[in-house]
Amino acid sequence: MPEPSDSQTSTTPATPTTEPTTTAPAPDPDPTSEAPPETEQPDPEDDGEGE
Repeated sequence: MPEPSDSQTSTTPATPTTEPTTTAPAPDPDPTSEAPPETEQPDPEDDGEGE
């Protein structure tokens, strides 16, 4: 009983912890880079449509 528990506990938290950690920082820089261009696009559109 203690054997499978130790193996499962060590392999379960190790795998999911490494996967989410690499996926979290990856999408972080992606949306950040898309944020500046998105704000600049609506700026000229609003100015042109408003004027």
